Formats: sequence, structure tokens, C-alpha cells
Amino acid sequence: MHVPGLGTSFLPLRELKKRVARVKLIVLDVDGVLTDGGMYFGPEGEVMKRFDTRDGQGIANARRAGYEVAFLTRESTPFAKVRAEKLGLKHCITGAKDKPMELKTLCSAMRIPWEQTLYMGDDTWDIPVIPHVGLFIMPSDGWLTKKDGIHAITERGGGRGAVRQAINYVLAQKAP
Repeated sequence: MHVPGLGTSFLPLRELKKRVARVKLIVLDVDGVLTDGGMYFGPEGEVMKRFDTRDGQGIANARRAGYEVAFLTRESTPFAKVRAEKLGLKHCITGAKDKPMELKTLCSAMRIPWEQTLYMGDDTWDIPVIPHVGLFIMPSDGWLTKKDGIHAITERGGGRGAVRQAINYVLAQKAP
């Protein structure tokens, strides 16, 4: 079903809104969610990644509204930590080979139940997280499908406003 301001939901609208209302923690994969999944190589072999500043503004808006935000990625490169620091995030987990275990540890440390977590992921490494979180949203150019158990898909792609779109939808549901 099309949901204005978000994209496609595989949950009935009432259930989607119920789950959004419970969200206290927003956990974001990095490559393919906060970035477009591409890597840029310089002539000396240096790697760079592109982050969307509008997604960063969405994260800042979520934090101002009282939401906790964290990054959770399998990658062990410094990009996620640098971006998390720039955004003032306290939690950035890199090198996560077992995402559900890392998420469980994070939720426990923050005293936030899994079902109050919105997770954004885009690929097969994120599938094991799906049964544990209250809401799983994927950017429009992600590689998962409805049969993988995802709950919603944004209209925008990874690194191109998907995070901002999901956060804007969450914040709009909170508004009176």
C-alpha cells in the first residue's frame, strides 16, 4: 500500500502507525542506507564515500525530538565513525558480523526494547535483524523483498534522502 510521505508499506496503515508510535531508537546501516553504496577511489587508492547532508539534518531533527539514533554496520572503515561524530551520535557500531547480537547489546545498554526500534537496512546482512525490531524500513534501491519480512520501503534511495524520508514520516506521526 502507498503511504504518502514514506513510500510503500507491507503493513496495514493502522499497524504501521502503531509501530511508528512505539519507536524510541532509530538504528541505521551505513552502506546503501546512509550512502548510495558506492565507493570512490583516488589515484593513491584512497577510498571516499558520499553522505547526504539532508539525511544528516533528518538525524539531527530526530535527536531534537527525543529519539536516540545509532549506526550499525559490518564495515570496519572509519567513515561511519567520522559521520557519527559529526552528527554528535553516541553509538556507532562498526565491524558488526552478528547484527542481531550487536543490536541486542545496544538496546540492552540503552534500556530500549527491540520492539521500540526502527531499523533501516538494505541488503542480506540486515535480514537477521528483521524479526527482532518493531519496524524495518528499506531504501527504495535496497535488495530485500516483501518475502524477507521488511515492513516498508521509502520512495528515496540510500544516500539520497531515504533516511530523511523515514525520519520525517516518524516525526509527522508524532506531531499533534
